[in-house]
Amino acid sequence: MAIILIMLFTILFMWGAFVISYGGGGVQNGKYLLGITLPSEYRKEKEVLEILSSYRKAVHRTWGFGLISGLSLLLLSDYFSILFPCLMLWFGLFLYFCDENVLRYARRLYDLKCKKGWLAGDTHIVRIDTALSCVGKKGALSPLWMLPAWGITLGAVVWCFFRAGESAVMKTLLPAALAPAVTQLLLFLISLGLRNAAPQVFCSSSPANQKLNNVIKRQWSMAFTFCSYETAVLFWLLLWSAKGWEISGEFTGFGDLTYGRLSFLFLVLVLGAGGTLLVILLAFHKIKMEKEKILQSVEAEGAQLYSDGDEYWLNGVPGGAGGLKVTEKRIGVGLTLSAPGGGGTLGKAVIVLTAVFVIGISLFLAPFDFARVSLTVEDGRCRVGAVSMGYSFEMKDVRRITWMEERPKMSKISGYDSNRFYLGDFRVKDYGKCKVYLSVKQNAVICIETEEKTIWVNGESLEQTKDFYEMLMREWENKM
Repeated sequence: MAIILIMLFTILFMWGAFVISYGGGGVQNGKYLLGITLPSEYRKEKEVLEILSSYRKAVHRTWGFGLISGLSLLLLSDYFSILFPCLMLWFGLFLYFCDENVLRYARRLYDLKCKKGWLAGDTHIVRIDTALSCVGKKGALSPLWMLPAWGITLGAVVWCFFRAGESAVMKTLLPAALAPAVTQLLLFLISLGLRNAAPQVFCSSSPANQKLNNVIKRQWSMAFTFCSYETAVLFWLLLWSAKGWEISGEFTGFGDLTYGRLSFLFLVLVLGAGGTLLVILLAFHKIKMEKEKILQSVEAEGAQLYSDGDEYWLNGVPGGAGGLKVTEKRIGVGLTLSAPGGGGTLGKAVIVLTAVFVIGISLFLAPFDFARVSLTVEDGRCRVGAVSMGYSFEMKDVRRITWMEERPKMSKISGYDSNRFYLGDFRVKDYGKCKVYLSVKQNAVICIETEEKTIWVNGESLEQTKDFYEMLMREWENKM
């Protein structure tokens, strides 16, 4: 149940991010409309409105198919080795079709703009605004403001590490600390790139260019700094709520959480994703309002809004002939990385590395998703195992074999747990650390207590579990 809710949240969040980002394509964004520089006096023309209407219909169809196909992936929740690559493929295809919608109608608008002569400034204009040299890092918060947030996260990791010896849940959460740590590192690098990004030239007015660059850097750096602290606080909140889950044997493991704890985990996800999204949207809204106010003012005073870059952007080179730099998105919310040549080699390398990573993870997990629990007795020695995991013991060392109709609560220490199997070392309520080889779909289990270990095993069906039990009892009675 937990994995289904997490995947449902992931799919809906990713889908919502695309809707918010590409839904703004047909809305005025500073000097851009559908990513194309277009003076405000032409934005209500009949041909422009027809293009915008067609764009909206196209994205609505894409969103509908994207939502239905994304939700259908939940049918694969029992097989994560298949679900993971399908989810990544869905993400890539959804992104591709959203981009294609934008480029198709942006090209129509650009062709119309050229045909009608609605140019804003000279085509291919190259202008160096020397007044921008004084902007530098002004306006942006220093990334050093994020260092206290790193300290908060580090404190949470240290606290979790020292408690891991007594609490299985802390051992489970300790690797999860990589998520806030990596997130904070990415936010730091993005803020550093933004702070050092080359100033952008929007129009022929130097004071307006200075104001626009300052507001962009200030708003985005404030948003990223806030997100860094939010990440640290939410991780602490998760640890604080989990500190008493397992000490008394109450923690059931992430594959079998109680309703209250599952609800809390879902709430943390909602707060984290929702809070981040809200901060980004607020920053975007503030920048958009400032842009419109400044550009409308300078345009009314006769300043030109430069159109240089439209054709570069349409052909996949958002930065024109410039170098690698952080720049605002023409469509959507946030920042993007522009590179000469459209970042072709870099983009292909990212795709290849991502594909290798996804395929590698899937191949690693596939044997566990399709595992078969085996149990054999030969020459007085019982062998139980699944995939590469296994354990054997002498039947003469068995103290008790118990049939149970219901699986007791347990949490993973090391091994594998999913909607299908629990394999490896688990902490079982009232039994402590045990060896576990269970099909989660089957409730009935067999508990085998030996001199050294307690082993839990069952089959994929009730009949197979009964066959295991009868064989064990028969062999054990022969050795007594």
